[in-house]
Amino acid sequence: MYSNRPAHDYTEDTDPAFHGTHDGPPQEQVHTFARYDENAAPPARPQHTNPAHHQARSGWDRFERIVGAGSSSFEEKNRLRLKISHEPTLLKMLQDAPFDSYHSHWVQEITSGRRSFTGPDKGCPLCDDLEYQARKVAVFNVGVYNEAIGTWEARVWEVGAKVAGQLKALHTDKRRGPLLNPALYLAVNKTGTGKDTEYHLETVKARDLGDDWGIPPISEFTHTGLLNSVQTEEWERPSSKMELKGIVERLLGESQPDDGYGRQAA
Repeated sequence: MYSNRPAHDYTEDTDPAFHGTHDGPPQEQVHTFARYDENAAPPARPQHTNPAHHQARSGWDRFERIVGAGSSSFEEKNRLRLKISHEPTLLKMLQDAPFDSYHSHWVQEITSGRRSFTGPDKGCPLCDDLEYQARKVAVFNVGVYNEAIGTWEARVWEVGAKVAGQLKALHTDKRRGPLLNPALYLAVNKTGTGKDTEYHLETVKARDLGDDWGIPPISEFTHTGLLNSVQTEEWERPSSKMELKGIVERLLGESQPDDGYGRQAA
């Protein structure tokens, strides 16, 4: 399926703290929504928002519906998130730019509880006070071809600075771009594990889909359905400066020597 066609191969070194869940053999994924049947009626255009940002709703009926569904906003968001494996995944870009961007910190010194934090663009205490390096992330809406069931599905793709830079360069490439070029598809996979994980990005032409992937180019109907599922709201909630300053104080406090009475030395 993955032929010897000319490749434009890019790699990205990644922080294992953010991709540690990808280590080991690819996990089987169960996709339960955003599939499009060529014979079905055209989907109505819904108002899609980040599932992590629903307004609070009171009442036991609401609670019972949530419990009965066996799902949470975190689970819904996690299901939308594209998980890259060692096997190539075929993508179709749905927008020509990221719909959200942010920077993240993984605080290795925290041994329990939450360890990942999203900082503000300017004045981040973890950057300024501790000189921690942040991972830059761009977030894209993409269509993903599910080979197991032969359908296209809407997903959210989070990429680091290197892959984001390559996507931007591809967008401005007069020969292959822009990202919304109807003839442009992408094949993405990863190699290595942990600190040695790298992501590989290869362009695929629509005319090669039949030979290389055994499928025709995406239909207008399916493409419209995917566009109806794009996310537009903030993908990751930024950590407050107060929260980040508390982490800084905690880490700096833990680094102070003890005075022998269980107190930090002045």
